[in-house]
Amino acid sequence: MAYGKKYAARDSRTIYDAAAQMEGLIKNDKVLLTKADQIIQQALAVDRNYYNLCTRAKLLHKLGNDPEAARAAREAVALAAKDQKNSDEATEVLAEISQKKPC
Repeated sequence: MAYGKKYAARDSRTIYDAAAQMEGLIKNDKVLLTKADQIIQQALAVDRNYYNLCTRAKLLHKLGNDPEAARAAREAVALAAKDQKNSDEATEVLAEISQKKPC
């Protein structure tokens, strides 16, 4: 968290990488998932991009906050469409949320 506070404006990619790694490795530890969400929020404050939004959507879904997870995933899909990029990852998160499946 301290790194993000100090360097987020210059290094949002490292912050994203840390949060994405945590999201991928942590399944049920709410404390660590919450910490990862705080980290990805630092990255989003600097760069509101598709990957940061997808990571936040996955974290929120794992934390059980599906309304916010869906909002982040929908925003990611909209950004992907605007940039003519693939939105499969965000679409999968939305499908998991609608089917009440865990990430």
